[in-house]
Amino acid sequence: MQALRADITAIRRHKLRLAPFVFPHLFAVACYRLSVALRSRHQGHLARIICAISQTLTGAEINPDAQIGPGLLLDHTHGIVVGGGVVAGQRLRLGPGALLGSSFNDPTSQRPTHGYPVIGDDVTLLAKASVIGAVTVGDRAVIGAHALVIDDVPADAVARGVPAKMYPQR
Repeated sequence: MQALRADITAIRRHKLRLAPFVFPHLFAVACYRLSVALRSRHQGHLARIICAISQTLTGAEINPDAQIGPGLLLDHTHGIVVGGGVVAGQRLRLGPGALLGSSFNDPTSQRPTHGYPVIGDDVTLLAKASVIGAVTVGDRAVIGAHALVIDDVPADAVARGVPAKMYPQR
């Protein structure tokens, strides 16, 4: 529950000061934290039911197998998808339609494509940004709106475009 307190603090710090409990992003994060707790107690079926209820009510699909640090902030929940193998640090901020997921293994590719992203601390994904496959996103990176990230993003960089190109933060 300490992670949920940090999530509420992140919401208050970024934009909300009035009754955060009536907003769907807090409900989605609370359901995710509850499902993770249930999963750790070998209650996988109940965890999946909680996730399904949350997805139906908020539009955010966050797999209970994902490891997300405290301070998770969802800016508008609809369309957010976080896959089961994702590992993310503290204060992750996801815009509407953000996707963190795996990719299929392509035998013709020169680099490993199968796997899930590893996300650093204080990372922001803007609207409809996608991070796909076994890539690493460094601390304090920003993934621009509609960007498709399929290669590693260094710390303090901005990634934008399809496929994403890296730019230094200003």
